[in-house]
Amino acid sequence: MLRPLGPAVLALVLLQAACVDSPPSSPLDDGRGVAAGDASSGSGLGVASGARAETAAAGGPSIAGQSVGGTTAAEASDPGGSGAGAGSAGNFDVKSYLRKWTPGTPGEALPHGVPRGYDWAARSIGGTPSRPGTATTHMNAWGQVYVDTSNAHAANTRVAVKNVKLLALFPQKTAWKTLEATDDIGGGVWTEDFTGTCSGNIDIKSEPDGSRSLVPHDGCNAHYWPQVSFVSIPVVPLAVISIAHTRLVLANTTQADDRDGAAYLIGAGADWRAQDGSCPNDTCTGVGVGRFIRPKKAWRAVVLSTLSSTDIDKLPPPPIDVFKLPDGTWPIE
Repeated sequence: MLRPLGPAVLALVLLQAACVDSPPSSPLDDGRGVAAGDASSGSGLGVASGARAETAAAGGPSIAGQSVGGTTAAEASDPGGSGAGAGSAGNFDVKSYLRKWTPGTPGEALPHGVPRGYDWAARSIGGTPSRPGTATTHMNAWGQVYVDTSNAHAANTRVAVKNVKLLALFPQKTAWKTLEATDDIGGGVWTEDFTGTCSGNIDIKSEPDGSRSLVPHDGCNAHYWPQVSFVSIPVVPLAVISIAHTRLVLANTTQADDRDGAAYLIGAGADWRAQDGSCPNDTCTGVGVGRFIRPKKAWRAVVLSTLSSTDIDKLPPPPIDVFKLPDGTWPIE
């Protein structure tokens, strides 16, 4: 998915299809194919899939990125978490939780205005990361907020986002690296099918707890990204995770609470980029797109994970504290 920067340009996004150990329960068929990838990554799995066209807009963070992967960056230093009671670290198992986010897993609802031919509409897509070209040397996380097919916009409800992170596991490493980590987000607004832009700026608001809240407006999505630098990826990772914590908050606490009837959906993803943040040949290739979930009053995690069930069994898990929610509990769904 395109994160808009610089002069306007139309980009077609070719997103990787899911690589799963068994056929997905999604109504969409799984596609399998082999891409040349990067010499350091081995074979990559990817098939050109549902088109997203996005028009770039001015703005966004600077492009200077740190170098990660191989021996050029520090290892991730997230400590293990702890907790008590239901949803505590004692009851939370990272590998079991990641199985809820494997490529091909159906979303909790369908987004309004997204053609069903788009393979990311109904399920998560991804697979073993594969560099799409020599010019795509950088990567970034992103997220997107929609309403479901009811097209109902709860007037006093907003979707809060916190702890946006991008992590990767590189070859011959036992610890995951945190590539991006912030509460600060920017973004843009596109038509729900990503064939054009919507007028105005993305509706982002800072919340008292340090999170940022946003909402999509009628006929549009709200597409956000971390306000940090793109990150250099000199070695193609074995796996990538894009994660954020999310919940529903009130736009105005003095007005009626309509969160129980809210129809908002949120999903996470990640993209390959050129060094300057552009998309080579006006084409951005997604690392993957996570399934849509329904944010609720309580904190939840929203995740893109490229890890298949086989990957989860054989690769080291990411640090447990990545999943610890802002209220100190742990996700269960």
